Amino acid sequence: MNTNNMKALPLVASMLGDKLGVEVVIGDMKTASTDGKIIMLPALPLCAEEELAVLVNGYIDHEAAHIRHTDFEAIKNSRLNPLEKHIENTIEDWRVEHEIVKRYPGCRDHFRWLIRHFFLNDMKAEEIDSPAFSLLDYILLTLRSWDEPELQPQVRANARIIDAHWPNLREKLDQILSKIPTACASTRDSIKFSRKIVRLIKQEAADEILQPQEQAGEEQNQDSSPSDSPVPLSSDTSGDDSIDAQSSADTGVQDKNPSAPKTLSDLIMVPASELPQSFDDQLAQSIHAAPFSIPLSTSSTNSLP
Repeated sequence: MNTNNMKALPLVASMLGDKLGVEVVIGDMKTASTDGKIIMLPALPLCAEEELAVLVNGYIDHEAAHIRHTDFEAIKNSRLNPLEKHIENTIEDWRVEHEIVKRYPGCRDHFRWLIRHFFLNDMKAEEIDSPAFSLLDYILLTLRSWDEPELQPQVRANARIIDAHWPNLREKLDQILSKIPTACASTRDSIKFSRKIVRLIKQEAADEILQPQEQAGEEQNQDSSPSDSPVPLSSDTSGDDSIDAQSSADTGVQDKNPSAPKTLSDLIMVPASELPQSFDDQLAQSIHAAPFSIPLSTSSTNSLP
């Protein structure tokens, strides 16, 4: 990043918005945001750390891609449920970035930096917290790995978790994801793909519920069959507590987040507030948290190095 650019970040942000054909407003707001027409940024320092400069450039590029290429009315009219909306946003993020790069190739470097910054170092497969969330991570990382192959180890880590819990799911999911690069040309397509994925999840969730019932039926049949050897009965009635303790021990390490969804049925019912943070929100939050060298409100020409 050019040092002179870092020393005039508010000007660079406005100029970048002009170049991309979107309005950028810098002012008295707590965090970065967009209303689908205007990109709004908090007061920016004249002299910024390099990371903040790249974050701001990447944020403007990303939100400009949404403003130019996302059909917000289609999303509103689609009435997606929280899980569908989350997956649609993941797909749409990837799609609009590719669209804007066709006209502004320079955005590609910003996007690759953002992918590496947010996904290469920070994301880990957390099976203990939520194997169901590993499915969402897998979708996100698969799409992003198409542009950043270094994400492949994380894709494989989440794939192993999915395969361990739902052996029949990933092959079907991959069949859907593989069609996105050639068949996802609009926001409506992103919506269609998200619905296909959620339908698949619901189908697997139904199987997930049936499997324990079928297994219980098989065990009941086995228990009702005659046995050649008598089963000793314990006269110790205190065994109930030990059984409960053993059941708890069988689950292994205690979950760090007990409320996180464990099953696909849980995932389908998760409210929007408990789903993983969107890429747009991660970007906005990072800009808010980034270190400011010299706040705009107190800086002056004489104070610049």
